[in-house]
Amino acid sequence: PVRGWKERTPVFTYDHQGLIVAAKAQRLEKLHEILQEIQREFTLKSGPGAKDFRGIVFVKTRQSVREILDRIRGDALLSAFFRPEPFVGQVCMTIGEQQEATLRFRSGECNLLVATSVAEEGLDFPACNVVVRYSSASSHTALIQSRGRVRAEHGTMFVLTRSDPHSSEYKAFRKSQRHEGFAKDAAKLLAQK
Repeated sequence: PVRGWKERTPVFTYDHQGLIVAAKAQRLEKLHEILQEIQREFTLKSGPGAKDFRGIVFVKTRQSVREILDRIRGDALLSAFFRPEPFVGQVCMTIGEQQEATLRFRSGECNLLVATSVAEEGLDFPACNVVVRYSSASSHTALIQSRGRVRAEHGTMFVLTRSDPHSSEYKAFRKSQRHEGFAKDAAKLLAQK
C-alpha cells in the first residue's frame, strides 16, 4: 500500500484502510500522486515493465474519465507505465467496444481502466492490483463491488473523499466500512459453529 501521504502532502491525510481525504478540487492532483507512487512501488517490485499490473479508477462522470485520461497521457512517466483506456456506458461505447476494451485489459494491452459505474458489476475482469474510487460510490453495494475487483495478492483499494468528515460522502464511506466489519464478524461466528 501507498504510505507517507501525510508527511509529503499535509493537505491530505491517509489512513491504513486506504482512505485519502482531499478537497474535491484537489482530487485530480491527488490521483496523479497516487498513480506516481503506484508506478514507483510496482516498478521496484516487478521491474520496469507493467505487464502484470492491472488497475481500475472508478468515477461518476464521463467528463472525469476524459480529465483523468488526459492527465495520464500528458505525463511522460505515467504514460510509460500505465496504458489507460476509458470504460463507460453504452451512450459513449457500444457493447462491442466494451468487449474489446475488456479483452485488451485481460491481455495486458491496457493495464488501467478509467471507468464509470458500468464496470462495477457483471463483467469478468482479471484480478486488479489497485482500485481507486475517484468519486464516491453510489451505494454500499457499489463500494463492495468495486473493492471486489482487488483480487491480486497484496492488492490495494483507495478511496478519495471530501475532506469534511461531516460530508455525506465521507459518512457513507465510514458507514460502509462499519457494515463490512459487521459482516466479517458474523462470518467468523458462523464459521465457529
